[in-house]
Amino acid sequence: MQTEKGGQIITLARTWKNNDKITVKLPMELSTSNWGKNSRTVERGPLIYALRLEEQWEKDHQEVEGDYYSIFPKGKWNYGLLDEVIKRPDSTLKVKRVKEIGSDFVWNLNHAPIEIIAPAKQIPGWNL
Repeated sequence: MQTEKGGQIITLARTWKNNDKITVKLPMELSTSNWGKNSRTVERGPLIYALRLEEQWEKDHQEVEGDYYSIFPKGKWNYGLLDEVIKRPDSTLKVKRVKEIGSDFVWNLNHAPIEIIAPAKQIPGWNL
């Protein structure tokens, strides 16, 4: 097993065989970050998490651009993280493994193996 310090590019120079596997373990500290218009997001290691939403896809067409889709939320989406989450994400957020990753894993919302449970409050004045 090879272990390297972070913050650098690692090269694996070897002769590869069928069914060789690499396991990468990254630091997974919880944090929040501030985005546009004072919005916040939850981060865990290199991943950014978002509120799970049902989506409504609407296809449209523009003469110059061609076909495109607009995606709208089906349910309530206007939630904000509580101030305590911003100040103390490690003690207020709960990481929950909901599925194991199998050999047939596909990266999409239905197969998300991890959920983060966060205290939040709906913000009625925040509209589309």
